[in-house]
Amino acid sequence: IESEQEVEKYIAANHVDGGSTLVAVMIRDGLLSFISVGDSFIFMIRAGKLIKLNTEHTYGNLLRERAAKGEIDPEEAEINPKRASLTSYIGIGNLRLIDQSGTPINLAEGDILFLCSDGVYNALGDNALLEVVTGGDFGEAAERVEQAVLMQNIPTQDNFTAVMIKIMGGK
Repeated sequence: IESEQEVEKYIAANHVDGGSTLVAVMIRDGLLSFISVGDSFIFMIRAGKLIKLNTEHTYGNLLRERAAKGEIDPEEAEINPKRASLTSYIGIGNLRLIDQSGTPINLAEGDILFLCSDGVYNALGDNALLEVVTGGDFGEAAERVEQAVLMQNIPTQDNFTAVMIKIMGGK
């Protein structure tokens, strides 16, 4: 909430429009807790599987929820041109949508936490992301992620940011 207020002050004082997504994790005693706002992602890679931990705040997500309830046609959720629009971000004003872990998640040795902006995820997707992060020496994974995103040569490439944490021991 304090970060939201600071961003709002900056936006008002500088007459700019904008904001930021946010993902954060806390690891304590082998347990993971997280918080997120916007369309950045928190993944855990465990036993070769990519597990998305958070829910992104996009109009498309709201449309998919409405489709699941039978309120709209499922195709509308996937083709709506505004589906990538953010429904929550730091700087939106009156921040309401915040995703957070309910119960802390037990971490195991070898788990990899992968936090990334939508620019990484949208460029790579699940399979490529998993392959790039786990396909070699972990110390070189960040370089592999960068190269994989750049190789997509997407003309409208969004910013891309990633943080990787490998769990080296148990509790």
